[in-house]
Amino acid sequence: MKVFTLLLFTLFYGVKPSLPAPDDCSIEIKYSLQTFNNVTTIDVNATGGSAPYFYFFFDKNNNPLTWDFKDSRYKVASNEFPKYVKVLDSKGCLKKIELNESNNK
Repeated sequence: MKVFTLLLFTLFYGVKPSLPAPDDCSIEIKYSLQTFNNVTTIDVNATGGSAPYFYFFFDKNNNPLTWDFKDSRYKVASNEFPKYVKVLDSKGCLKKIELNESNNK
């Protein structure tokens, strides 16, 4: 719960917690895309680090797009594709990857 509270402050209030540096994190993130009827489903898979993982999808303006942080699947209209996803593990390791819609073509 402490990590989750700290993360909320980090995301929305600009607090800079002392989380491990990205190089110290062992999380690997992969994703797959599937589009059907102009709806794209993004499935994110995190490995390494310490489960459970929390998933945060953001638009190009750094606005959060989801509020169910335990869900690694995100469905979106094709014209509202998210810019990136951040994954946080239970020990505070945070990794970010950019999402590329062209991988779906």
